[in-house]
Amino acid sequence: LEMEYVDYAVAYSRGNLHGIDAEAVRELMNTTGRYGVVDNTIVGANGWTTNWKCLHEPFFAQIGMALNDGNYVKNMSATLDSERDYAITADGRVLSRWHNADEDQMPGTFNYKTGYYEARWGYTIDSQTGHVINTAEQFDLCGDIEWLKSHKAGCEKALDWLIRRDSNGNGIFEMMNNSIKEEKASDWLDIVWASFENAFVNAQMYEALNLWAGCERVLGDKAKADYYTAVAQKLKDNFNKSIHEGGFWSPEKKQYVYWRDKDGSVHGDNLVTPVNFAVIAFGLCDDKRRIAQVLEQIEKRTVAENLFHWTLCFDSFKREEVSAGNWPFPTYENGDIFPTWGYLGVRAYVGYDKHIALKYIRNILAQYKKDGLSSQRYSRKTQEGQGSDILAGICTSVTALYRDIYGIRPKCNRMGLEPNLSEILNGTEFNYTLRDTDYRIRLSVDDYEMQTDRFSVKSRDAFGASFREGGLVVYPHNEEKTVLKVFGESSSPVGVTLKQCSGNDISWEMNTADNYRFII
Repeated sequence: LEMEYVDYAVAYSRGNLHGIDAEAVRELMNTTGRYGVVDNTIVGANGWTTNWKCLHEPFFAQIGMALNDGNYVKNMSATLDSERDYAITADGRVLSRWHNADEDQMPGTFNYKTGYYEARWGYTIDSQTGHVINTAEQFDLCGDIEWLKSHKAGCEKALDWLIRRDSNGNGIFEMMNNSIKEEKASDWLDIVWASFENAFVNAQMYEALNLWAGCERVLGDKAKADYYTAVAQKLKDNFNKSIHEGGFWSPEKKQYVYWRDKDGSVHGDNLVTPVNFAVIAFGLCDDKRRIAQVLEQIEKRTVAENLFHWTLCFDSFKREEVSAGNWPFPTYENGDIFPTWGYLGVRAYVGYDKHIALKYIRNILAQYKKDGLSSQRYSRKTQEGQGSDILAGICTSVTALYRDIYGIRPKCNRMGLEPNLSEILNGTEFNYTLRDTDYRIRLSVDDYEMQTDRFSVKSRDAFGASFREGGLVVYPHNEEKTVLKVFGESSSPVGVTLKQCSGNDISWEMNTADNYRFII
């Protein structure tokens, strides 16, 4: 046995995070962020003390992106392999949970060999979308095309299972329950009786379809990519219709409602935040007027109550729409604060008002300094922590700091930067490791730099970069529409500043001296 001293502050440094409590970021990610790892092949959010994992949570790969630990990334790939092999049924249903005991099972569904099962609260259909979203985002981290190929059939089965659930052909996919009278759940809010056409699940389905279409393109299956893109577009078109036309937009309440029962009755017009955030964050709603109407309502009401984070809903569900455990309002999933869905809020706000997005990230870090975020949720009335079942998902507002503010957007063939900075963050500088390449990231408003021992790229706009086949490859806007390749005669590092890129026009400046060859 060999032991070696490790300087924790150096080994786990988060860098110079101007305007952000870097120590709180480090400690939150190294405690709560890692807590969801139960064991090898079991990465979740409920943690190793309770031995639960919910497959209907689409943010595990995103946690890995922010945690930036190769061991987590490796285990996440293995976890998705296990789900593919043991949690997806022959017809494509993705079992919603894993546990080491059968106490939570829907009768007869617990697999005593694998631990996967259906929860007793109902068929939570967002496990279909959660598996696909995590797989697609995990591919961006691991970059292993052979691994992605091994998930092609499984992800297609998961998507196709839900696509088949459209009995009326309107492009909006249906749950296993039809009415609140059944008193069954259909998504993460597992004691709210959302049924039939569920906006939260369908918003996640839209994201899953688009992400997986991108994976199909990488795999060379254009027909499948086009198919899933078309399915997503039909969903978007019908989803955004008013509630009077079969969609989810309430022109009276200026919000997206939660669900519609099979009898046509509309439910959940009580400003349910994860529903409305998901619709905006995933690009399902791109109507600027609607976005403003939703986000201004939420911000106004959050400020009025002086809440440090967003509640699950601002007004009460009806008594018949929820379990007794959600009554009276505000209680549990009927109005309390669940930071698990914070990343959706940050992603929704960052394109509307990035200062608001940043405010709630800083709020969650301040709360961490107070109590370690060592709770399942927070009381709406007292804003004190409640519930001993700590959820790793409580860190997602900080994962959004990396994805949506700092703009860490890796792709399978490059490192990407798509920042949305406020002036208070100017001078941010940190290291980031992707697939064994160490990057030095420097960020200020309209001034971004990515550096390795092989190259340095600067730009005022988003970009991606990699070094392969002896040359630097730069992706303006972090897209593959126009690509600049730079090959030097010597082995010296290559330095480039992107000046302008619009359409097929690109201009740049070399910051290093050599004999260069360029390919566009």
